[in-house]
Amino acid sequence: MLPASPRASSPPAGPGPVSLTLAPSLTSDEADPLLGALRETTDPVVRIDARRVERIGGLCLQILLSAARTFAASGRTLVFDSPSDAFVEGLTLLGARTLLLPEASA
Repeated sequence: MLPASPRASSPPAGPGPVSLTLAPSLTSDEADPLLGALRETTDPVVRIDARRVERIGGLCLQILLSAARTFAASGRTLVFDSPSDAFVEGLTLLGARTLLLPEASA
């Protein structure tokens, strides 16, 4: 599965989709661990727990947008579970809410 970094965590290997927990502050310091974790998974479904996110920066947003598009092009799925209000607001302010959370569109 995904290697655990100090900032990203995943459950042990087993049945079901891979799960990745986002750090509370998705600044440029989080970009490399996030990119590495997303690149290493080959599972058809990756669930991203965004409930702890308090802030999202442009670089991590670009990584998430690229991953979502890359996954979709290869028939895989990237799912955001329980996005925090701050995560949704950050995506809205950066103009990416409908790209990553189409079900949250109002």
